[in-house]
Amino acid sequence: MSAPTAFQCRSTRCVAGRARKIAYDAKIEGHANGNLEFEGIAVPKTDFLTARTGFVVLHPLKGVAGRPVTVEHIDGTVVNSQFRRWSTRSTFSRGPRAHA
Repeated sequence: MSAPTAFQCRSTRCVAGRARKIAYDAKIEGHANGNLEFEGIAVPKTDFLTARTGFVVLHPLKGVAGRPVTVEHIDGTVVNSQFRRWSTRSTFSRGPRAHA
């Protein structure tokens, strides 16, 4: 039996909170060559104050933090960056961010 060369996870959910509700279908695929692909479709079920959403990659520190990563956005632009290094300063200690 050979080792798997890819994996796929799918999730269809409806999330609600603070009088807001959104439904989404997400798919994550990982490949033996190191590529990780994320696709998602979200449909708001209520009005929202902003029209943004994001995807957060939680990664182990050892062997990943500080390493290069290439991000391809939905519009086709490609950004070369790196995974964030560990910081002892919490980004949550400053309270919620103000929205313009």
